[in-house]
Amino acid sequence: MVELRLTLLLPTDDLPAIVTEFINPAVSRSGLGRCLRRHGVSNLKALIPQSESEVAGKKSFKDYEPGYLHIDIKYLPRMPDEEQRRYLFVAIDRATRWVFIDIYEDQTDKSSTDFLSKVIQTLKKWHTKKPALFVKRVYNQAGLDTSATSASVLTPR
Repeated sequence: MVELRLTLLLPTDDLPAIVTEFINPAVSRSGLGRCLRRHGVSNLKALIPQSESEVAGKKSFKDYEPGYLHIDIKYLPRMPDEEQRRYLFVAIDRATRWVFIDIYEDQTDKSSTDFLSKVIQTLKKWHTKKPALFVKRVYNQAGLDTSATSASVLTPR
């Protein structure tokens, strides 16, 4: 059991299933845990080589300033009462996690333009309600002043 733990680096929850299936059907989870502690292999993190744990460990996303939007379009499954597929347009501010969604019948330029104009209008409203979220901006959209201070970041055209 100890060699199995060292070779496969299985978590304590998965190890009893393999041991009962192939080695000893009468083994209990608590008995297996005592065996691992007795042989000094109960801590799985200590068994993983340091270089592998660093690579598999922390992978963080790049830090973004408020106002950097991720925009995506996903198709929605067709419902039984619908004749055509619809599309979900999503805009997410990567810094504040502010989300705006809307559903359209198509993916045309008109739908995209309409969605972006709604996003900009909603951002302007949000800025008046929560100006602290928009202290700095990174992107440059039509109707938005990139050189403005935090008090007037989102100004109408």
